[in-house]
Amino acid sequence: MAFDMTTFNVTRVAGVDLSSAQYHCVKQNTSGAAVLCNTAGESVFGILLNDPLNNQSAAIAVTGVAKVVAGGAIAIGNLLSVNAQGRLIVATAGKKIIGEAMSSATDDGQMLSVLLRNGAASA
Repeated sequence: MAFDMTTFNVTRVAGVDLSSAQYHCVKQNTSGAAVLCNTAGESVFGILLNDPLNNQSAAIAVTGVAKVVAGGAIAIGNLLSVNAQGRLIVATAGKKIIGEAMSSATDDGQMLSVLLRNGAASA
């Protein structure tokens, strides 16, 4: 079962409609607005906690334990990176690591808990 704990959150303006991207990975565009991650293995700014429309406030978890949508099967302890749909998957060589799984998921679209370790490290 997915859970969340204390997170450090920041707010950015949504640069696009993110109303269907709650608990997905987001990045900042060149204007500093939040947009959905869309390139596998790219750097992640954080996890979107709400469902803002374009130009509304986006609440983003950048540290702590957050709920996230899985992009496939994930086991507890797996190091994770983002896929091209903004979901987390098991990190492979050369992909940026966003965190470590604290719960498991058996399929794409399931929720899991992640200890955010958002840094520049690659798998």
